[in-house]
Amino acid sequence: MLEEIKQELDKIKDCWETQDGISDSDYSKLEKKIFDLKDEESFSTIMTLLISLRKKIGLENDWQTEQWWENVSDFMSEQILETIIFICSDCLADDFILLSEIFEDITQKSKSKDFVRCIEETSKKYSAECEENNVFSVIQDCKNFL
Repeated sequence: MLEEIKQELDKIKDCWETQDGISDSDYSKLEKKIFDLKDEESFSTIMTLLISLRKKIGLENDWQTEQWWENVSDFMSEQILETIIFICSDCLADDFILLSEIFEDITQKSKSKDFVRCIEETSKKYSAECEENNVFSVIQDCKNFL
């Protein structure tokens, strides 16, 4: 199943290459397949697939974006320790910037001070990228929430 999902994702251009992205039905099917791997694959593998899926969403597709934000923030909040490990250990700069879209949601759902410390520390590692993408203000909002 994992290889099938990777092949499906590879066939779709990233949203930065096209406005079209992925159809709503294909998006829903892929997201379900990825979440169905929860018991078989590592958290890091699931997150890598979810991040790849996010990159396939067309620039104008608000519904898919909102679905991704809601479902992935729920997933990460429910597994906050794995989320912290992933962000601190496995998260690349581009992925960290992409995930910053949902940092506030994760903070509100998990109420985890450790998560906020983690994103604050990771932001120092990627300070240029965070400055360019206004991530420091998102992190400040997370800190203010707690």
